[in-house]
Amino acid sequence: MHLLLLIPSFTVIAQRSGFSIPKLEADMVKLNDSLYACKYETSNASYQYFLSELSSASADLYQVCQVNPSGWNKILPPDSVTAHYHEDPAFKDYPVVNITYDAALAYCDWLTRLYQASPKRKFSKVLFFLPAKEQMIAAATDGKDKMYPWGNYYLVNKKGFYMCNFKAVSDAYFER
Repeated sequence: MHLLLLIPSFTVIAQRSGFSIPKLEADMVKLNDSLYACKYETSNASYQYFLSELSSASADLYQVCQVNPSGWNKILPPDSVTAHYHEDPAFKDYPVVNITYDAALAYCDWLTRLYQASPKRKFSKVLFFLPAKEQMIAAATDGKDKMYPWGNYYLVNKKGFYMCNFKAVSDAYFER
């Protein structure tokens, strides 16, 4: 069995028939002989495609998987951009945010079933799943001992410039 690690993503054209097995497979990176990772986070467009499929299949699960834009309110003032970020065409390629852990698991299950149902798939057995902490670290560091993808444990370079955009937040902002 090949495990496709969902570091969460595949890109979908926002159409009913937009799922593309070749595109999904092209977005995967081989970590070892049986483990692959997605190059990109799950986009808002991909998640909206999932929700559109779910809306006709299971009303209860559809409710569980809804995006909760109020999550933005913990770090940003509420406005029309944050309220509709997940469905705004301007942000279709941005990562989906403000979904529950259960919603992420449902997305993985749906993607596994969708992939397995395709006769054009490259792998015979696949399981999409959320990575464990160790798998995330291995994927982000290529198995090397480094804190950040740029190869060390520092947020700034020798000139004092930040190596990434970030906002330090406390654990109080994270829910499970």
